[in-house]
Amino acid sequence: MPTAGTGGGRAIRRLHAEKRGLRCLGVAESFAPGARRSTLAGVVMRRDGAVDGAILGASTVSGSDATGSIASMHARLGRGDVSLTMVSGMVISMYNTVDVALLARLTGAPAICVTWRESAGLEGAIRRHFAEPGEKLAECAALPRRERVRLRTGHGVLIARAGCSLGGARAALDAFTTHGAVPEPIRVARILARAAARR
Repeated sequence: MPTAGTGGGRAIRRLHAEKRGLRCLGVAESFAPGARRSTLAGVVMRRDGAVDGAILGASTVSGSDATGSIASMHARLGRGDVSLTMVSGMVISMYNTVDVALLARLTGAPAICVTWRESAGLEGAIRRHFAEPGEKLAECAALPRRERVRLRTGHGVLIARAGCSLGGARAALDAFTTHGAVPEPIRVARILARAAARR
């Protein structure tokens, strides 16, 4: 599986958020303070809320492998029926960035990174965390600008998307968010990631 930065990929399928058979791979992480690796969990959820797949992965804390790790999880599932990848966060595992456009190309499915607050102070935090912050600052500077979306629940989220329109992304988020601001595939993936990380 190509990793972030290779430029590999394939044609991205169109997102049909209105379809009853819509399936989403929700991805979230969990890691302990001081850990070198972060546990990634993926949950395949149907539009009706049924979970019919799960997978675990890992990314390097403060590394640059998050995009490739998530794409590898998608590939290992071997599920051609997954229409969308939805990731909790765009900068995970202590400044490990998710390249949403590359993720969509690698998986061949639209991708959405969902966040819930502005990332003020990110540049300063990176400068404090890394002895040589230049490469990581460049990665973060290359991240796409996030768009604010108001969900049917009345809550707002910030998203970065690739392979789908803003309207399509909003429709998919609404399809998988039953209450609050956290889509169900991400909520369940968080639970699985925390349980796996405690092992």
